[in-house]
Order: sequence, then structure tokens, then C-alpha cells
Amino acid sequence: MGKEPIRILHIVTIMDLGGIETFLMTLYRKIDRSKIQFDFLVHRRELGFFDEEIQIMGGRLLYIRPLDPKFYFQYKEEFKAIIKQNNYSIVHAHLNANSTIVLNLAKKMGIRTRIAHSHIDKTTGGIKGVLKNVNKLFINTVATHKFACSIQAGRWLYGKAGEFHVFNNAIDSAKFVFDSKKRIDIRDELRVGTDDVVVGNIARFNVQKNHEFLLKVFRAFHKKNKHSKLLLLGEGELKKGIEVMVDQFGLRDAVIFTGAVGNANDYLNAMDVFVFPSLFEGLGIVAVEAQTNGLPVVLNEELPDELDITNLTYRLSLHDPVDQWVIALGEVLAKDIKRTSRQTEIQEKGYDVSANAQFLEGFYIEQSGK
Repeated sequence: MGKEPIRILHIVTIMDLGGIETFLMTLYRKIDRSKIQFDFLVHRRELGFFDEEIQIMGGRLLYIRPLDPKFYFQYKEEFKAIIKQNNYSIVHAHLNANSTIVLNLAKKMGIRTRIAHSHIDKTTGGIKGVLKNVNKLFINTVATHKFACSIQAGRWLYGKAGEFHVFNNAIDSAKFVFDSKKRIDIRDELRVGTDDVVVGNIARFNVQKNHEFLLKVFRAFHKKNKHSKLLLLGEGELKKGIEVMVDQFGLRDAVIFTGAVGNANDYLNAMDVFVFPSLFEGLGIVAVEAQTNGLPVVLNEELPDELDITNLTYRLSLHDPVDQWVIALGEVLAKDIKRTSRQTEIQEKGYDVSANAQFLEGFYIEQSGK
């Protein structure tokens, strides 16, 4: 029998269809699983989008109660039991500021390699935001290694003086190459006319992704461009509210909700412009995917500079009037950019998964001492 692979415990919320989770799965598919295996500690009991695929590839799903200060003692005992039972020597936490909690427990248990990974560059307000800002003050004392998906994300979690490694949220770039046949097929499936302009967005429906602003922009755009559609991919707690807004705006026939789909790359082909007005992002990997597909991306100017990989990005302030965004959309579309894949540029800038998976594999092997 050959050697057992090194098992890495990735600590996440749930392995559902989101940016962090998609990034991890892209790496997991590319890494040499005879040497490295991924297990996932998840904080929700419901079925995640990627659960079945993880199990098919040999990964394990381990469940723990949600992080809640009221039940910290119970959480600690459950965490200790999971670590003891599986004998992990490397944990890789993707909880942003809350990674402090799990990495502190891991440190007390003597786990040698404790990786914090920052995927955002701001946090929401309220009491949860306050607690997260307190937690991140201690991240440098409990993490042995610090990763971030952008410079902004790293400075947010580790501080300006903190040293960290920018680990690009890489994609399987070959999947996002523009496909003219897929464009026709998807548009036919969605009943989109050949003359229709499709404005697109792929995101979970939550406050961070700023769908309300996007919908206001599209309402104003649609008044001037009757042959236009808004294509929204994703699920989330605010989806029903956005559907209500669509009806209130009289846009039911112009807005398409697909829900969460496993082939979002195919739907990019059907779009003509991608709008990305998130309040904040660690990076915003979907904007990398859109550029790979040759889509112009109109985005919030405060999002990380690393997103300007090609000449397809156009930045505006969320404080600009909605009409300014509409004008920008019109100007971008008027350029009639020839739709060609930008895969080479993406690869040259270090956003293709193959090189990143190779780096991570070597890093884990070095840390394990095997």
C-alpha cells in the first residue's frame, strides 16, 4: 500500500456555492490528491452544494455547531474532539476575523501549522462587526502563516505592519474561455433575443453584494434600453426581497433569476456586460472569471486594484448618481468590444489555478515534514 495523503483541515462556514468555497474546490480538483487530501470543518448542518463532490474525491465533511459566544465552551469541546479524533497537524482557516477563535484553539492543542486566510477587506456593522474587529486584533498571535487574496484583504486582517502572502484566488481559466456556441445555447434557453443587451451579475444575495443598487442602475438603464435584460445568478437570504423590488419596479419580464447553478461559466457567455457593485470584496473572483471570458466589468472603484487584470474594467463610485452608472454602461457597450478570451493575460498575472495548486501542494508537504 502507498503512503496515506496528508490531510488538511479547511475551516469554513458551509461548502455552498460562494466565492471562497468555489475557490477551494477549484484548488481541490487540481491538487494531487494522492499526496494531499482536503477535509472540511463546516459550521452548518444543512447540505452544501459541494458536499457530494467532496466525498467522491475522498474528502471528509466534519460538522460543528455555529460560532456563538454564548456556547463557546461547548464549541471548544467539540473542536478538541474533532482534532483529537483525526490527528491533524495543519489547519487552514477561512473565517476571516473569526479565524482567530479556531486558530487559538488549534494553538492550545499543539497544532504546528495554523494558516489564517483573509478573503475580505471590510466587515459589516452591528455587534457582529464589533466582535470581528476585536478578534482580528489577535490573529497575528495565533496564526503561524498568513495568506490573503489581495493586499487590501491582508492589511485589513493582519494590519499594515503584518507580513502576509498574497495567494491569488485563482481559477481554472480554460473553463471561462468565451464560447460563441454556448452564448447562443444559453440565450435560447433563457429566451433572450439576439438584439437584447444582457447585463449580468453572479453573487450570493446578501448585503455585501449590493443587489438593491444594481437593480436601481438596471431600472434606469432599461428605461433607455427597452431591449435589455438583467441576468442574476445566485441564492441567498435577500433574494426574496430583490424579487419583490423587481415587481415593484415593473421589471418582471426584464430580470432573469437562475438560482445557484454549477455551470456559471456557461452563463457568462450569454452576458454583454458584467456589473459588480459589491460594497467590499477580498478580491472578487467572479470579476476575474468575467474578464477571462472577455466581458467588460463595471465595478465599485473601492474594490481591490488587483482586479484590473485586463483593460476590461471600468470603475465608478457607489456615491456617483445612478445615472452616471447608466452612462458608463452605455459607453462601455458602445465600444462594441470584440468578444475574445483573455485567458493568456489571466495566466500571466498568476490567476490560473494550476500554478497555485502546485505551490500549495509543496507548501503543505513542507509544513508536514513528509
